[in-house]
Amino acid sequence: MAKKIILTGASGLIGKSILALLPSKDRDCEIYCLGRSKPFLTVENLNYIEADFTKDPKDILGQLPSDIHAVIHAAAYIGRADDVPGMDLYRKVNIDFTGELFNHLRKNGCSTVVFLSGFNFLKKPLLDIITEDHPVLPLTAYAQSKYEGENLLFHNAKNSFRPVVLRISSPVSLNYKDLHNTVLKRWITQAMAGNPIEVYGQGDRSQDFIATKDIAAAVFNALMMQNAEGVFNIAAGEMLTMRNLAGIISTYFNGIPINFSGEDPNGSECWNISIQRAKNELNFLPQDPQQTIEEVLRSTDAMRHNK
Repeated sequence: MAKKIILTGASGLIGKSILALLPSKDRDCEIYCLGRSKPFLTVENLNYIEADFTKDPKDILGQLPSDIHAVIHAAAYIGRADDVPGMDLYRKVNIDFTGELFNHLRKNGCSTVVFLSGFNFLKKPLLDIITEDHPVLPLTAYAQSKYEGENLLFHNAKNSFRPVVLRISSPVSLNYKDLHNTVLKRWITQAMAGNPIEVYGQGDRSQDFIATKDIAAAVFNALMMQNAEGVFNIAAGEMLTMRNLAGIISTYFNGIPINFSGEDPNGSECWNISIQRAKNELNFLPQDPQQTIEEVLRSTDAMRHNK
């Protein structure tokens, strides 16, 4: 009998990579995607359940199949830091629906639940090395909602399913068109248009960029490795400063100028994320972040040549 796997957020940045990987790794699985839009990919044994997570969770959960083997909960309302009207959506989607989902799985049986979380609720200033035990202090509605999601997972998992939290750093699709409107996409867009790359401050701030395909691999390994449980940092394990990132983009676009101006309020942040636990327990081996950025840049070649 095929293993039934539920995937929320299949149309999102990370969800797309998970959906692309699962069937190729495990042909003995039947995937049920929950979301407001149908996934763009066509894969074997794929089922779609239309679901608006702002509505009554019980209406959605009643459509789930029985005998669920595993759930990958990647869906979340992201919004913006100043998104006051969205405050209610953070609770409805990231807390209320998430809690009802985990409660449903606790009552109806499930082997494993993988919850995609992040680092935005960590207490600052950041420690020199960011481990899974780093102190937390959520300061935004989104950060609070994701941290509450983790707590809801562990609360419902007791004597029920195996809980796995994957804290994701800065996810990067290897296709420029799929990138979120972050600093990486803005700088590539500026360079493609022949404009200088605009960097705030001196570019000292560092980030840990990880390819979404590596995140998908971590999700799959978390499903397969039955002893893996708890919180895992999922990152490249190597940092790039904003200055280095701008330099990689500039070099690819034949030395396009880089302008440094103003001040970066987060210029002192250093995201030195330890992935040792994920390496040891999930056999997690991500690619170098510079390689990830270069793959994204190569994806722009056809777009520029067709202009």
